[in-house]
Amino acid sequence: MRSVIQFIQDRVRRAYPGRVIIYATVRAHVTALAELLGCAAYHSKQVDKEGILASFRHQAGAVITATSALGMGIDIPDIRSVIHVGQPRTMLDYAQESGRAGRDGQPSEAIIIQAEGQTMGRECRPFWMHDAPPDDHAHVVEYMEAAVTGCRRVILDGYLDGPIEEYQRQRCGDRVVESACDGCMPNWEDQESRIGSASPVIADDPMVDVGAVEPVMAGPTEDIPSTMARAVPIAIQHTFRQQDIQRAELCQQADGRAGQQYEDEEFLIREIEKWVDRCWTCSQGGRDDGHEMWKCWYGEGGSGKIAQASKDWMVKIRRQISYDGFTAHFWCGMPQYICPRSDRRTEHSPQTVQACDGYRTALIPTIAMMVHGPHANAVIRERWFQRLSEHGVDNIRANDTELIRYLGQMARNCGRKRAQITEEFIWLRRAYQGVERGG
Repeated sequence: MRSVIQFIQDRVRRAYPGRVIIYATVRAHVTALAELLGCAAYHSKQVDKEGILASFRHQAGAVITATSALGMGIDIPDIRSVIHVGQPRTMLDYAQESGRAGRDGQPSEAIIIQAEGQTMGRECRPFWMHDAPPDDHAHVVEYMEAAVTGCRRVILDGYLDGPIEEYQRQRCGDRVVESACDGCMPNWEDQESRIGSASPVIADDPMVDVGAVEPVMAGPTEDIPSTMARAVPIAIQHTFRQQDIQRAELCQQADGRAGQQYEDEEFLIREIEKWVDRCWTCSQGGRDDGHEMWKCWYGEGGSGKIAQASKDWMVKIRRQISYDGFTAHFWCGMPQYICPRSDRRTEHSPQTVQACDGYRTALIPTIAMMVHGPHANAVIRERWFQRLSEHGVDNIRANDTELIRYLGQMARNCGRKRAQITEEFIWLRRAYQGVERGG
């Protein structure tokens, strides 16, 4: 770990008064790096994200560690170095994050610090990429290996853009004036050693889950002397400019998707915690709601019959639902990355068990009450049935079999793995909030 920090500190000194971003995919790595570097950590669980970002914007030579949560609307011109500790999760993430360097046109760099002995090969798949599509991992590996046989920009541009008017980039500098990546600069290691950078292969004490590291130098982004540039036809230059615009739009779209995924995840956690050990039906009726649905006795003479339809539906779902692998904890239905009881390798504390049991009182019961309870909104229920039909769930009024199968499937296009039942919870809660606001 000491060698990683020494290397990063060297790049920070060289970048001053510009700023440096250190990306890592796992939140624990981001936090550990921030503690060792004495800087702020930016991630989805951070409380004062706006304050941390404001400080980074206004402090000369500022350093920040971050997950991909540092993505929306970040346009700080004097970021001099973007360092990834560990393989990026996807090439699109890397293009977006490394592209934050040098937006003022001044010299800047993008570096990947990769664990020694895990640098090459598609079989070396970090645990944080296990749920990434195989093609995404293959593209990342191809980029990581590029400097051995050629140019990194060829791989990156080929992934993002492909050939332009039947013209395929061959190396750095063959289309625009730009400096070379390490694959196109055979003596880059000598240059690094002459200016006092850390050793290209760092083999000191390892970082947890990262290990000894080998910097993969994507290359600086500053302009190179015009004597080194090749002439590019005006028409091709114009086409490449359009390509850059399209790439920016693609990254903006990715920002939008990532932002929505982040908002959904935050909303899910917030709403689930709100309804732990609470009865939505009694809340809507203005009664004491400090109990879970199973203990609700709302009805004539305390019979609980009015809530019975919700209870019956909940029991059926719990008994019959089967979750796709690694999407949910079987007991509570919450995503495995949220429920602390999902890790079967450790002995769980009473607090961990209690948290999981709390989630169990909130997810399926609240859906049951919003759809089948005495205060269920008929318009929202019909809209939900229509939504299910559009997703291929038929005969919902006559048979719950297709619905139960659907709820256990892995949700699509939502970032990290979770079951579809959480998506339906999010949709229903937002629908009811819209009604509550008069929308």
